[in-house]
Amino acid sequence: MGPRPLLFCLGLLLAPAALAGEVRDTEVRYHDGVYTLDMDMVLDAGFDRVRAIITDYDHLARISGLLTAASLVDRPDGGLRRRLETRICILFFCYKPVVVEDVDEIGRDRIVTTVIPALSDFRSGSSRWWLSVPAPGRTRVRFEYRVEPDFWIPPVIGPPLIKLKLGREAKKTINKIEKLARG
Repeated sequence: MGPRPLLFCLGLLLAPAALAGEVRDTEVRYHDGVYTLDMDMVLDAGFDRVRAIITDYDHLARISGLLTAASLVDRPDGGLRRRLETRICILFFCYKPVVVEDVDEIGRDRIVTTVIPALSDFRSGSSRWWLSVPAPGRTRVRFEYRVEPDFWIPPVIGPPLIKLKLGREAKKTINKIEKLARG
């Protein structure tokens, strides 16, 4: 095999990596019982497809390994409310917390959620999504997530392990969104 076919084959192997989106910044923090995750990433997928996937509230479990079920539920004011069932394991401690959030879609480029503590296993929480188009066929997603669990987490090992798990899962979720968006 000459050098050209070899380079062509190498190019085919490297193409998926070259086309993959990029995580520009990820930060996970823990302070006084509250976990915060900030991410900034660019996906190699169009805006409308990315938005359709992250607003398909009944099927969110397909994009996150932490979610076991997701569904829309009734909200008194008629707006959007979602119920998410999760499974989180820290060493041999496993939890199945439920989070119920009101969802507000602000225009086409911003989504805000607010945890309803009375219906959730969390004292408080919120998320903010910003979507933009940095280049044709690409979508920038900025994501901020803040949550305060209302269940026991092992004090010494829990926070560092949850920080690690949140960071890893966020990156996996972005990869799943991109894969689904590319079809």
